[in-house]
Amino acid sequence: MTNTDTPRPTYQQLWKRVPGALGYLLPNIVIATIISVVLWLMLGLGLGFAVLYGGIFIGIAMFAVARWSGSMDLSRLEAAGMEPIERPTWPTIQSKTPHGRLWAMMSNAHYWSYFFHGALVQMLLMAVTWGLSLMLVLLAILGPTSVIWTRFQGDDNESVGDLLYTYVPSLGITDPALFDFWLYTGLGVLVLATLPWTLRGLMNLHHGAARLMLARTRADDLADEVENLAASRSSAVAAENTGLRRLERDIHDGPQQRLIRLQMDLAATERMLDKDPGAAKDLLVEARAQATDTLEELRALSRGFAPPLLQDRGLMVALDSLVARNTIPTTVIKGDVPRLSPETELGAYFVVAELLSNTAKHSSASAVTVAIGIDRSGDTERCVISVTDNGTGGANILTGHGLAGLGERVNGLRGTMQIDSPAGGPTVVTVALPLEV
Repeated sequence: MTNTDTPRPTYQQLWKRVPGALGYLLPNIVIATIISVVLWLMLGLGLGFAVLYGGIFIGIAMFAVARWSGSMDLSRLEAAGMEPIERPTWPTIQSKTPHGRLWAMMSNAHYWSYFFHGALVQMLLMAVTWGLSLMLVLLAILGPTSVIWTRFQGDDNESVGDLLYTYVPSLGITDPALFDFWLYTGLGVLVLATLPWTLRGLMNLHHGAARLMLARTRADDLADEVENLAASRSSAVAAENTGLRRLERDIHDGPQQRLIRLQMDLAATERMLDKDPGAAKDLLVEARAQATDTLEELRALSRGFAPPLLQDRGLMVALDSLVARNTIPTTVIKGDVPRLSPETELGAYFVVAELLSNTAKHSSASAVTVAIGIDRSGDTERCVISVTDNGTGGANILTGHGLAGLGERVNGLRGTMQIDSPAGGPTVVTVALPLEV
């Protein structure tokens, strides 16, 4: 969308834009005429050959030319110093058949808007702005130089001063030549002095028509929002499925196997209590160690769930508890972060938990730094999380691995994730989550 808060240009700035404005307005008689003739000709041929298969290809070419001409006009306006106009969203045409492609173009209002802009509106505007701009330029040049070119006029050519001297003697003109000099010079200087504003006004006519017919619309924003929401939902579902599969695998490979071993040890102990109490005692010691290890693994797995501390006391306190349990010495740098929405706090907690888990497993790092703060510089306020380790580096996103699942979770929250991990380290992972998910 265009920015309505742009300050008005100064007189000097307007003069700098005069060449660009003339470069847009004066050639328009050729450019607009050719485009209009081509578009109307293609429309006529397309309708004329509608009963034949060739009409479909002419229609496709017509809309392609209309789109190209509109895009070219937007580029020319920007080159002339006008405020940039945001382009519309052009969805990819999925159909492979010619009639399917033509129907997709005909169903898109932007193609019709671009067609009528190039075929009709530009011609109507050109008829006004080209003539006015040419007249203004000629007056600005010929007015102040009238003392030169009037000398080459024949004696039979009556000037304005001559006509007024002859037919309106009450004006008291005694020297028609002197009157002509001041009239032409004054008019030329006036036109020259106001030329930047008048050209700016003519350019605003073209810019307004382009903004009305060629710009991105609210419908484009809504379509992109729907597409982003659908992508976010897909990413959230994929992240949830990945997390569930990983949790199932971790439980199967860890606590479940230890519980099976514990069950077997207790059964063996039960059988040996009467026959060999010493061996039974040894098995009980092993069973106790198995139970301890199982409890530790369950505690590690529980870190993937939202702790009550997060809900009760907020993200900052929960991160302190999470960092305290990390096996690598970790420093936390906190910005001014207020209580966020439950979804954002939960997402931020999972991000830090997953990154700390990956660091402990794969980085060979001896120190980790977690930084968290709020970025208010853009249109959308974001919670920015950065996790840095001094490990071996080389981290990347591989399908089915932790960072891939984390990326899907971040996408599901409509956030972004960046990874900077050169070989040899350090590794820096930065995640930005919108405050309102």
